[in-house]
Amino acid sequence: MGRRRVIVPLLVGAVDGALVAVGPWGIPVWGAALAGLAALVAALVAAVRPTAGFVAAQLAVSAVALPAWTAFRLGRAGTSRRGAVLAAVAASAGLGARLAMAADGRAVTGTVMSWLVLLVLPLLAGRLLAQHARLLAEQRAAAASRERLRIARDLHDALGHRLGVLAVQAAALETESDGAAGPRGLAETARRAVDDLHRAVARMRVGLADIPPLAREFGAGVELRTDGGPRPVAPEVEEAAYRLVQEGLTNAARHAPAAPVAVTLTWEADALLVAVTNPAPPAAGAAAPGGGGRGLAGLDERIRAAGGLLTARQEEDGGFRLSALLPLATPRPA
Repeated sequence: MGRRRVIVPLLVGAVDGALVAVGPWGIPVWGAALAGLAALVAALVAAVRPTAGFVAAQLAVSAVALPAWTAFRLGRAGTSRRGAVLAAVAASAGLGARLAMAADGRAVTGTVMSWLVLLVLPLLAGRLLAQHARLLAEQRAAAASRERLRIARDLHDALGHRLGVLAVQAAALETESDGAAGPRGLAETARRAVDDLHRAVARMRVGLADIPPLAREFGAGVELRTDGGPRPVAPEVEEAAYRLVQEGLTNAARHAPAAPVAVTLTWEADALLVAVTNPAPPAAGAAAPGGGGRGLAGLDERIRAAGGLLTARQEEDGGFRLSALLPLATPRPA
């Protein structure tokens, strides 16, 4: 656990304990100390498991700092549908406990309003920050990909062309020289330079090794799982797999910010199955491969060019699954 994840819960526990001690509830000092300790534990849990920390905060005797912090953490990290229901039940229980301590109707109204503000505003702030972070990650990934492709095109178009001409001229010079010592091996050197350039350009293309950094850029809500042992695949298959994950994460960032996303790479006997599952379908017109959506239509063309098959469908729980079955590399003849 990082230093920040420890310092912030310590501050939350101290502030919450102090507010309980000076609050209107008449709690003794030792009770306030216990409340501060409980707030510290709940804040530490919220730093790792936001839903569990939020539920603990609603069940504990707390003032302002702990509910607001855990609500912010919940909005920042997101949760599943089951977790959202659990959090709503816990928030209702916490509100009920505070209403039980209210004395009259005016106090009840103020308690309800303050409790809603205390939970809703931090929750919305956390969701907005999560959405902003994902959009920034998406923009950085897109910019890096465009720059990488631009450099690869420049190298291939400019330097590759000149090296190719050099190889042809060197071969002609060797033929005309009748085995002279000067140009001997010049054509082979030029051909090796062209091969080195092609390998360098190929390394600049995105592939399977770029998927984990891409998932990290989109935030902690992305779960990356690999089943089976990796095997050789063609470069176009690697790039197609990367583009599928990028499209799935982009769709999740746009339509379900701060919600959890699952990315799976499954190595089968003769194929690689890549899937991205998120809790929201894509925008209208992009719900099927080859349809009106430019993102999925372009992805479908890329997957087919790599010899694979793209599938996009809505799950029974309302989520959206984007997957592709890509062939493994076959050895090329010498």
